[in-house]
Amino acid sequence: MLNRLLKKLGWHLGDSTAVPASPMLTVSPALPASPFDYINRSWDERKKILLAKSDDWFAGGFTKANVDAVEFAADGKRGYVHVIFNLGADALGNFLHSGKYLNAYQKPVVGGKLRGASKNRRKVDEMLALADPEQVYFCAISGAGTGVRYYGEYCVALKSPDDAKFVKRVLDRNSYDFISEPFKTLLRPLPTSQKRDLIQNMMCDFRSDDFKSMLSIKVLQHNAARPRLLTPGQIAEGILVDEDYVEALHEGPVEREAILEVRSHPDDRLTELGIEQAWHQGKNLTPEELLWMGRRQAVSSRLESRDIPHKSVSDQGRSNRWK
Repeated sequence: MLNRLLKKLGWHLGDSTAVPASPMLTVSPALPASPFDYINRSWDERKKILLAKSDDWFAGGFTKANVDAVEFAADGKRGYVHVIFNLGADALGNFLHSGKYLNAYQKPVVGGKLRGASKNRRKVDEMLALADPEQVYFCAISGAGTGVRYYGEYCVALKSPDDAKFVKRVLDRNSYDFISEPFKTLLRPLPTSQKRDLIQNMMCDFRSDDFKSMLSIKVLQHNAARPRLLTPGQIAEGILVDEDYVEALHEGPVEREAILEVRSHPDDRLTELGIEQAWHQGKNLTPEELLWMGRRQAVSSRLESRDIPHKSVSDQGRSNRWK
């Protein structure tokens, strides 16, 4: 059994019980001498650096297998990885009603308040060298789960591979990181052109080989030394957890017809049911509770009328196979 497992991983023991080094790990690229050295390397070189430093007591065999699994999921042909964005009930209800998803430059009404592009948003967009920021919609890459809930309790997933028609470039992190430490100090003394060049080196084309390397690096930074195969849920958590995500730049309007599904967490539904029950029982409720419940009910009605799937998702793992 051990021989069969090792052969599957690419090792052939023959009559010897000595395990040779993994072919992926025999290449020992020089470690970067500085942040600039690392950022100026290709995505493939960065992946090799990570692999070379891996030690999972199978001579890197599990690390190599896990990289292959992430890259298999990232290619866009099997519907494992999607472009997503999060909205609150008010914003999603407006999007479903009007068919227009507005970015900060288009001054959307969110939570009853008129919003606009902040000073920091404009500063970051200038660093990203966006030709027309008003036509760029910031999204994230997700394997499963309910996305970046800080931005709203509803996670809107777009259809794949059609998403690649509008998402051309992705960044390996939240672009606001560039105005926070340690990037803030690193970038401050540089001329604008050099700042932009460095940031572009942290980006890549969507669904490309570089994109696969980018995701594998992000996932393996959390799991490089684990002598276990990663599950789909663990891969999804490595791609997006809390507010740590890969940013996707959607060029042009996000169409309502591009929605694959909407996901939400069951905790929000339970809170909604609690408010609804209290209302039926004649208990005192705050205006905020009633408004939130009403907006969520409007979202549910509009999703149903447009036949858009609404899934209740509690974690990043695969759903029940027997459903």
